[in-house]
Amino acid sequence: MSLRTRIMLVALVAISVVALLNIRLVSNSYHGRYQVLVTERASISARELAAQISRLLKLGLYLHEFSDFDKQLDQMVKDNPGIRQAAIIDRNQRVLYQSKLPAWPPLISDYAQLIDAPQHSRDILFASYPLGPDKQEPLGYIIVVLNAQMIDDEITSFMYSMLLYMALAVALGMGLLYLLLNHYLGKPTNDLLRSIREARLDAGYHPTQKLLARRDEIGLVARTFDELIERLSDFSHRLAEQRNRALAADRAKSQFLANISHELLTPLNGISGMAHLLGRTELNETQRSRLDRIVKSGEHLRLIVTDILDFSSIDSGAMQLETAPLNLRQLVEDCLKGQNELAHKKGINLVLSIDDRLPDDLLGDARRMAQVLQNLVNNAIKFNPAGTRAQLSLQLARLEDASAVVDFSIEDDGIGMPGELIDRLFQPFDQADNSNTREHGGAGLGLVISRHIVALMGGDMVVSSQPQQGSRFLFTLVFARGV
Repeated sequence: MSLRTRIMLVALVAISVVALLNIRLVSNSYHGRYQVLVTERASISARELAAQISRLLKLGLYLHEFSDFDKQLDQMVKDNPGIRQAAIIDRNQRVLYQSKLPAWPPLISDYAQLIDAPQHSRDILFASYPLGPDKQEPLGYIIVVLNAQMIDDEITSFMYSMLLYMALAVALGMGLLYLLLNHYLGKPTNDLLRSIREARLDAGYHPTQKLLARRDEIGLVARTFDELIERLSDFSHRLAEQRNRALAADRAKSQFLANISHELLTPLNGISGMAHLLGRTELNETQRSRLDRIVKSGEHLRLIVTDILDFSSIDSGAMQLETAPLNLRQLVEDCLKGQNELAHKKGINLVLSIDDRLPDDLLGDARRMAQVLQNLVNNAIKFNPAGTRAQLSLQLARLEDASAVVDFSIEDDGIGMPGELIDRLFQPFDQADNSNTREHGGAGLGLVISRHIVALMGGDMVVSSQPQQGSRFLFTLVFARGV
């Protein structure tokens, strides 16, 4: 709900309450005045009739000797709409004459109770007037019954008229208030909002001079927002400069990693080649042992350099996957051949479980798939003590004509890890337990690279682990099938 609408509603409620109170006060005042007016008119008619009766009494007639006074009372009722009933009673409170218009029998039959003072009932107002020269001991009374219902109907009609006039006045007032709000609040607010929507930090913000020159709250908001945009624009420029410097440093870092890795691979290839050539010569046992250590150290260093190159490709967004025929069953068996020796030396039972329904006509990147599986199986062997088990499982989840869904699971029953360390598994250059880096080596990039490769293949690697209960790495991949 807009501010203008809220102001309109508050004004409508306030005006309506004031209008109803005024109608109530005016109607009460009008009711009293109209009642007095009707009573005065009835009193005048009663006094005129009393004067006529006084003249007859002076002629020596008695009240009970008057003729046709019933008709005169009817005529008085007929001439005064405010009078509903009239009667003449003597001093003994006997009814001598009474009107028979507009209804008969009369609404009041016991007139004695009306002599002392006027009083009200729900529908009728009464009044009495003494007859004769002595008002203290009158010869009789004229009783007038006023039409209170007619007074109420008149007041009701008056209130409806007042309500109609007040409704028209409220409508006109609300219309005028709407025009004033639209002129003094709505249009400036819309101009300010339009200027805010069109504000751009890179281009600056320049509200119209008309808004800045205003001396009300809208002008204050415009000036405050103008100052805020200027500060934000300056901050944005400085932030953009820092971002550009950070991006440049990141690109330089990635380029440096790529360059240094390539520079390291060249001499490593030379060392590895010379070591293999040296291994073909006749060596004694000590020389052969030292040469094997050189070869293993070179291969380990080659893996680290390769991981750095892969991470550099991931960091720069340059890593791409190939699509070629993929015999997943054969690939997994080949991967485990290189891990069996390591598992046997460490005393770990390495188990392979492959679903017999797994097709051989899949398409994918065999090199990257082997990299992921070798990394996960190697970790399961490397970070667990002797006597434990490590298992690689492949299960066919769904097979269709054009695709196959395969669930991968690498699990062990080794040392496991607490939940707070799982998030650190996929942080580059970090390991859940840094003591493992000193014991087993590595740059802490293997799981980062593996998870990214799985993500490029359309999967998501999930880890579950409990201390002393082992760990489990799960991911699901969808492979296209060859024609």
